Amino acid sequence: MSNRVSRRQAGRWAAQEQAQDRAEYASGDDTSDRLAQLQQLGALKAQGVLTEAEFEQQKARILGA
Repeated sequence: MSNRVSRRQAGRWAAQEQAQDRAEYASGDDTSDRLAQLQQLGALKAQGVLTEAEFEQQKARILGA
């Protein structure tokens, strides 16, 4: 079971790093960047990579709340 947890956590960190990398290299205004990040975050939640609590935490970070 710990192997599965390790893989899941590794997937979460990789997904977060990708989101940050995309945010750094994205062009356009801040609103479209945030929208893209939120869409990716929603996709990760739908795939089961993020829990509801993790989703809410990252959403708050993106929105600056």
